[in-house]
Amino acid sequence: MIDKMRVMIYVDDINLNRDFWQTNFNAEITDVLDLPGGYTGITLSLNRDIELGIFPRDFVKEYSPEVADNVPSLMLFTDNFKQIRSRLDNPGEIMVQAGLISCNFADPDGNYFVLAKKQAK
Repeated sequence: MIDKMRVMIYVDDINLNRDFWQTNFNAEITDVLDLPGGYTGITLSLNRDIELGIFPRDFVKEYSPEVADNVPSLMLFTDNFKQIRSRLDNPGEIMVQAGLISCNFADPDGNYFVLAKKQAK
């Protein structure tokens, strides 16, 4: 059984991205990692089961270049769709399809993700 999931995101500015996730999604810092080469990584908790690991892209290019340009495709489900969407800068248009209400949004590095809510029946 899997107990927790951590998605790793590689960014140009970890502090700017940390602030983005804290401000818009109430993410909490659970760990600050001292990495080789003087780099720092940050682990944020979105809830008790889901974490984001934010790593400097330059660190990843140096130590694991084969994944440096990978961006996960995340769809974040919430019952607080309208509230969270209102905090985002320039969220995408609201779409209603396949039983979901959703919009896309970008992090400070321009990585796009989806905010979604199951549509009431």
